[in-house]
Order: sequence, then C-alpha cells, then structure tokens
Amino acid sequence: RVFNLPGHPDKVVKVYDMSLQGSLNSENVALMIQREIAMENFLAAHGFNVARIDPNPALISRGIIIQERVVGQSLGKVVPNPAAYKPGSLPKLDGFFKNLDKYDADFRALNQNRFEFQLTQSGPTPESLRVIQGLDYGGRRSNIVIDGQGTPILIDW
Repeated sequence: RVFNLPGHPDKVVKVYDMSLQGSLNSENVALMIQREIAMENFLAAHGFNVARIDPNPALISRGIIIQERVVGQSLGKVVPNPAAYKPGSLPKLDGFFKNLDKYDADFRALNQNRFEFQLTQSGPTPESLRVIQGLDYGGRRSNIVIDGQGTPILIDW
C-alpha cells in the first residue's frame, strides 16, 4: 500500500502489509524489499530516472519504504493505446524503452534466479496466457510517470 507521508508533500510511504495480502509472509516480503532496493540502484546506475528510496534501515527492516513523490501522469494516461503510439512522438519515452530493451532479459533473470519468483502478466488472449515479466510497469502502466518535461520516471519496478 502507498500513503502520503504526513508533513512531507514530496514523499510517499510504501508499506508491505501481510494482513492485507494473504499470500505474503515475512520471507517473501524481505525478498521483495531486497529486490526493490537492488532494482532501484541498478536502474539509477544504468540511466533510468527513478523515485529514490530513503535507505533508512530502521524503516526498511520493518517493511516501510519512504520514497520520492513524482508529479506527472502515468504512461497509461499519456499513451492510452500503445499500439497507436508513433515512435518519435515522445523522444524521451523512446529513449527509455530503447534503454529498457538492453536490460529486460536481465530483470527477468534477476527476479527468477536471485529472488526465486517470477513476476507475470496476463496477456490479451482468451486463454489468459501469462508471460514472465521483467520490469513491472504496473496496471495501465502506472509505475511509469511522465513528468512535465516529458521524462519517464519509474515509481515502482
């Protein structure tokens, strides 16, 4: 769950709450937090704009993540129909996906091999085909926010 951080309009609080999601336990919450921090560092080091996480171990050890708030619109709102998107319309977005193409297979391997789980995404088929996913775009691509300058910023991964 994500909440506003009282007194800090430029921050949000992400809480891994096992009582709200029956499939969560302390072991996989720890793995998810490790993944979140590792991915943040990898993405930032490889040219992606990300909402940075406060590295405070006292909070992280309790499943609480304080993160920068990003102002803008989700990619799903900016580009509601990806099939109709014309390359070149948003050059920074084109650069984002070109950069992502270099690492997406590594993201899938990181999830599966290091953290022993696969993120999956339902496909648009009648059989509800599920595919292994690398970077988590979020529902309606809400984990990618386009700021006022057209820059894609990841708020979750």
